[in-house]
Order: sequence, then C-alpha cells, then structure tokens
Amino acid sequence: MSKLLYQLARDGDISWLSYYFAEFISTQAHSNIDQLPALSAALVSEANLNGNVCVELDLYNGRPLFYSSRSDELPIPLGLDTHEWRDSLLENDCVGKAGEHSPLIVDGSRLYLNRYWLVFRRCCRQENRIYAET
Repeated sequence: MSKLLYQLARDGDISWLSYYFAEFISTQAHSNIDQLPALSAALVSEANLNGNVCVELDLYNGRPLFYSSRSDELPIPLGLDTHEWRDSLLENDCVGKAGEHSPLIVDGSRLYLNRYWLVFRRCCRQENRIYAET
C-alpha cells in the first residue's frame, strides 16, 4: 500500500478514485504504487476530475506532482524532465503511444487516460473537417 497516495487520499488531497486507479495501474504494471506509473496515473486521474483531458508533463518538470495539506509531513515527488518521464512511462505495458490500446496514453508531452485521448482525437478530426469545408 502506498503511504504517499493513501495519505493524500485520506487527507482529501486526491480522490479515492485516483488512488484506486493508481493501485490498478501499479498492479497491471507489476510495480510498486509509489513508482512512476502509479503516480502518473493518479496525477492524470486528478487532472480529469478537475476538467482537464490530459496532463502537460512539462508543467511538472521539477515541481511537486500533488498538493498536500500536510506538505511538511509528506515527501511529495517532483516531476521529471519531460523526455525522461515519457520514456520511463513507455517502458510499461500500461502506457502506450497515441493510437495504442493501453490505459494511459503518452502523446508528445501530454499524458492522457485512453478514453480522453480518443475523445480528444475525434474532436480534432471533426474540427479539421469543419475548417476544411469552409
């Protein structure tokens, strides 16, 4: 069990949905829940719950991944260099590139839940068709 993510969820700093999604990803990735795939899964889940379709990885370069109401007590990990982060995520079966069938999708410097990446792509295609017709 993740001490960090569990404490963040317990304190209301992340949702339990994000915690359990991170736990699912860590199980599927055969990794510890405190490792990058699960932390990234919790981060993108929180972004989605806040109305964002993705996480811009470069915005977290060297910055805390999560806010904690008990920031003095919890060691909040910092975001990695975007290329290092992306490459590390893509080493896992739970993370794919654009168009692949994985729970998490990396497209450039953005991390998506697969469902939101598909919706985003459909919207882009529709927008391109509309502009092409005008």
